[in-house]
Amino acid sequence: MKKILILTSSLNMGGAERVAVYLANSWSELGYEVTLMPTFSGGGSGSFYNVSDMVDLVYLNELIDQKSNYFKRVFALRSFLVRGEFDFVVSFLTNVNIIALISSFFLKKPVLICERSDPYVDKLPFFFRLLRFFLYPFSSKVLIQTNELFKKIESDRFCFYKRKLGVVGNPISSKIEKNSFYECCSSEKKIISMGRLDKDKQIDHIIEAFHKVDRKGWILEIYGDGPQKGYLQSLIDKYYLNDCVFLNGAVIDVDSVYKGARIFCMASLYEGFPNSLLEAMSLGCAVISYKTPSGPSEMLDYGLSGVLVEMNDIDGLSNALQNFIDNPNEIENYSRKSYLSVINKYSSSAVLFKWDAIFDELNIKKKI
Repeated sequence: MKKILILTSSLNMGGAERVAVYLANSWSELGYEVTLMPTFSGGGSGSFYNVSDMVDLVYLNELIDQKSNYFKRVFALRSFLVRGEFDFVVSFLTNVNIIALISSFFLKKPVLICERSDPYVDKLPFFFRLLRFFLYPFSSKVLIQTNELFKKIESDRFCFYKRKLGVVGNPISSKIEKNSFYECCSSEKKIISMGRLDKDKQIDHIIEAFHKVDRKGWILEIYGDGPQKGYLQSLIDKYYLNDCVFLNGAVIDVDSVYKGARIFCMASLYEGFPNSLLEAMSLGCAVISYKTPSGPSEMLDYGLSGVLVEMNDIDGLSNALQNFIDNPNEIENYSRKSYLSVINKYSSSAVLFKWDAIFDELNIKKKI
């Protein structure tokens, strides 16, 4: 029986957190002994996602003084790794990956780190980028989410961890997989966007684009919270869109939101492997997205399973929305293609199979 420790920053709303909880729950159902540890948040904050009772949930903050510095956090995690006798450590997000690697030095434990963004375009502080450069080669595996990013890193002669690379996409939940395409389809004239309201998501581009279309009764609903909420509301007020554009905040039951929409729109400056896009595709939405440097282009099969618009082309985004509004058959055509594409590539069984293959590979290496 495998004994696995999963490290994440917190259990707040977020793509990495959702995947970490999903893997913890899935592996525990398979009979693995799984411990899930948020490393930078306390238990008082709770979990945005449902963690199975079969998963041992341990907060690193509860093992140390809340005011402890970074080094005490490292020593506490190292002590936990020694006591736990884990077969594998799986870590999510760059800051957590760094502390996982430092804490596990000379312990001879396989550490698999999951990089959730494109390191060539993310905006991490220089110090974290430097630590990533020097520490990632000491991992057992560096798991990224797209083949496009794999090719980019593989061709970088200054990247010293490229021989450790593996590609595993995010899984669709087994609950979503049970839905048929027709169960997902909505007849409502509704466009949605889902994500943190910050500059990198460029939700203002979507509002600008929607402002320019002949709406014909369509509405735009935006889900998420963040620092740009006030600015986005001022934009809605500026264009007199209060009757058709709505900021709905963060929601737990995202499935019902996607099922109630026909079009999903994304205008991010950069993305890794956006869960919101994956969920939208798997729940029958036709997708329009900017052609960001990695994730969305590959997920949309380079335009076959969704509409890709050149980066920061608000007029192009508006034209794509107008085309869908004017041609309902196009919406159904793309929604069917996107649904079939993700169901085939990112089913829970397909993704868990990839993880098991990686565990088996590392087990073989340990025995050599």
